[in-house]
Amino acid sequence: MSSGKKFDSGKAPVSLISSEALLQEASVLAMGRDKYGAHNWRGGLEWTRVCDALLRHVLAWKDGEDLDPESGLSHIAHARACTGFILEYIKTHPELDNRYKKVTN
Repeated sequence: MSSGKKFDSGKAPVSLISSEALLQEASVLAMGRDKYGAHNWRGGLEWTRVCDALLRHVLAWKDGEDLDPESGLSHIAHARACTGFILEYIKTHPELDNRYKKVTN
């Protein structure tokens, strides 16, 4: 047992993230880097455009297609990248939130 101190309570336990999932998502981002430029996605996109891509990947996977025909990478890895973009945009690009908002009374 270590006697060193580390004050990390309350911090995200990043070691719990699946290495396989993270590596596959990184492969999708590498393809995006080669196609659009490194960190291009950080400039922001309308949220529904990312949601559309996310849903297209999930639906293709649901219908039995494991790999995206363009990239040869997992549709689920593409979907994971899309959800990551949306999570980032919630914090960094709220002005690009173009979702339909249901009016409630």
